[in-house]
Order: sequence, then structure tokens, then C-alpha cells
Amino acid sequence: MDLHFIEPYHEIPDKPSPDVNACKMHPWLRHLAISLAQEAKLFEFDSSGTPSARSYGCQRECLVLGGNNSSDRPTSNVENLLTVFNVREQYLDLNPDWLSKLKKVEVLQLGAWHCSPKHHIEVEKEEVLRGLRALKHLKYLSLRGISLITTIPASIGELLSLEILDLRACHNLEELPCEIESLTRLTHLDVSDCPFIEGMPKELQNLTHLQVLKGFVIGNSKTSCKIDDLVNLKELRRLGIVIGNEVVAGEGEFTKLKDVEKLHSLTIWWGVKKSRESTRGKAQELSKAKSLKLAAMDNLTFPPSLEKLDLRGTPHANPPKELKPSTLQKLKKLYIRGGKLTRLDDGGTDQQWNVEILRLKYLNDFKLNRQQLLLTFPRLCFLDVKCDKGVEYKEDKVLKSSSEIKNYCKEKVVEKNSMPAENHNSEERKSLKKDKLGEEALVNKGKGKEVAFKTEIEQQASTS
Repeated sequence: MDLHFIEPYHEIPDKPSPDVNACKMHPWLRHLAISLAQEAKLFEFDSSGTPSARSYGCQRECLVLGGNNSSDRPTSNVENLLTVFNVREQYLDLNPDWLSKLKKVEVLQLGAWHCSPKHHIEVEKEEVLRGLRALKHLKYLSLRGISLITTIPASIGELLSLEILDLRACHNLEELPCEIESLTRLTHLDVSDCPFIEGMPKELQNLTHLQVLKGFVIGNSKTSCKIDDLVNLKELRRLGIVIGNEVVAGEGEFTKLKDVEKLHSLTIWWGVKKSRESTRGKAQELSKAKSLKLAAMDNLTFPPSLEKLDLRGTPHANPPKELKPSTLQKLKKLYIRGGKLTRLDDGGTDQQWNVEILRLKYLNDFKLNRQQLLLTFPRLCFLDVKCDKGVEYKEDKVLKSSSEIKNYCKEKVVEKNSMPAENHNSEERKSLKKDKLGEEALVNKGKGKEVAFKTEIEQQASTS
């Protein structure tokens, strides 16, 4: 990106985010990259520059929409493939025997590779995953966004070379197998956006090389993996936690987060998990779950090395006790989105935050004190706000520089249910004018009486 070969892509160009999640390439540079890829025999491309299903002389193969199904292709080159990449195939009807012949494959991208909701992928039969057990050299496996996968086969534990496992947005996935503990080389595990997963296997604590763990669910099983088990993951840098609606938390469990020493990025989502049986739950159980969520927020602690904190759906009006500058001195990014939070404070210490990027969004009860914001967060260079309860005209304010933030904080706030300044002044003028006219009417009315009375006396005097 520093060489400008790729550029950040933002869905809303006039409100760019400092976090780059997608990139774009200039058409000329893309054409050049395709030419170089063809010369190096990385992939086959058709005349329009789209990856082709053909793999003549290449060690990489693509699955494309409308192309020949991989299970029906000639198998002469299958044993030598290093990469299989799903470019546009929506319905995966692969033969397990075909998968088992990928003896040398290291990268298997069967799932979605971009974030478009239109990129829908389904697997015809879960049995297709049985062929994975033979891929002894596999380092990267992505099943992201594939529907109709309810379980991951236990044979995944035989993929001893696996380093990255991407199961994000597998919306029908219900559980992870305990055999996952055999993946001792695993560094990245993503099970976020899997609404039917209700807990993590206890064996997860044995993955000591894990650096990124997203979608860690604290559920209702007493035998599932808990936060205090994560202390064993000494290399963990990024962690995403989901606190489900039937959470079973041990006393003081959430105080253990501070012991995950290398953690740099933490996301916590208080959400309602879509349990298959939750619709038959009782109101008493839901009330208990709510109290546990509140307790979880009160007892939260944070590792001192934290640089990014993202809280979503906070169930309490007050911030966690440890959410203060003195505890999070290295924090650079603070995101709070959704929930019942009403305020942020400095923990009563008058200490300033070192935060540079602040997002406060979808907080219907949050009252933003702009002047105090500038004093508490003096190092802000990016501010994204959509939460001010007292302001009538709500909009998503994205401020991309310190000067913009200072001007915003100094602006006079128009309180809710009040009129804009011009209308307010005009109303005052109308009111004053009305009062003046009223006074004149009374005076004129009085004068009329005086004139009438005087005329009557004069008439009497003249007649006498």
C-alpha cells in the first residue's frame, strides 16, 4: 500500500475509516499483475482477465461459477496442486475422493473471499468434508460463509500442518469437535458470526500457538472452555468474545482477562445467541441470564498491553470499573457500539486518555458532553459519533483530524425538542410583535372609551 499498488477501499468515500478492511487496484496495475501471474503460471485467466477453471501447467486451480465441477475434471494434475481457490462457485458439489487426492495442497479456500452478502455459498452434502483428512500438508483452510455445514468432522484433527482455520459466518455450524486440540500449529481460528455455536470445547486451551481467536463463545455448559483457560494461550494477541444469553460464568471469571498478557486487541459482544432450544426457555432463566451479563460487565478486567478495545451491546448504563485511563494507558482505539451505556468517565482520577481513534455509535441513552470529551481525550485524531441523546438532529459525525474534532467539541449543541436558532429568534420577534400589538389595542380601546365618555359630557353641557 505504501507503494500505491493497492489503495484502501471505503464503502462511504466521504467518511473513510482509518481501519482498512478492503483494497482496490487501478485497472492498469491489475492488468500488469495478471500478465505477471500468467507468466509465472500462478493461475490461468480467460480473455477478460477472470481466473479460469483450467489449470494446465499450473499448481493452482480455481472454482468458478458455471465452470466444470472439480470432481468431474481429469485427475492428471490434481496430485500436484498447491492451491485450490473458490472464485465464484456457489454450490459446492465436490467428490470427497477428489479432495483426498490433493496430497500436496497447502491452501484450500472453499468459502467466500470477500464480504459481499450476495456471495452466497452452499455445500450440497457435508460428506464432502470427509476428504479433508488426507490433506497432510494443508496450512490454510477456509469454509467462510458456507451454508448447511452443521458440524466439522473429527478427522480435522489429522490436519497436523494446519495454521489458519476460517469458519466465519458458517451460519448453521453448531459446534467444534474436541479433536481440534491436535492442531498444535494453529495460529488463527475464526468462528465469529456463527449464531448457533453455544460454547467452545475445553480442549481449545491446548492450542498454545494460537495468536488470533475470534468468536469465542461463553455459553451454558459447565464443561466448556472458559476465560480462565485462555491464560494458557501465551501467544494470544487478538480475542473476540461473545457472551451468550445463557452464559454460565464462574465467580470472578472475567477478572482473568487481565492475565492474558500479550493481548493487543479485544472485542466483547453481549448478544442473544440463537440457541435451538432457547425459544422454549422460561422468563426466569432469561432474567438470570441478564443478571449474569451485568455481573460479567462489572467484573471485567483488561490486560495492560491492550491497544484496541471494542465493546458491543453493553447491558449496563455505567461503564466497567476498569474502563479508565489509568488501567488502559496503551489503548489507542476505543469502540463502543450499541447497548445501554450512558457515559464515559476517567475513573475519578482526572487522568487523560491516550486514545487516538474513538467510535461511539448506536448508544440511544448516551449523553455526550462535547467540552468534556475534548479534555478527556486530548489526543483524538479520528472521531465517529452517532449517539447524542440530547441532540434532535442525529447524524453520523465522522471527524478525521484534530482540528475538526476541536471545532465539533466547541460547537453549541442544539438541545432536543428545541427550535433551530433562526426559527427561535423569529418566534421571539413574532411574540414581541404580538405583545406590542396587544398593548396598542388595549390603549386604543381605552382611548375609545375616553373619547366616548368625553363626547357624552360635552353633549350634556351643550344642551344645558
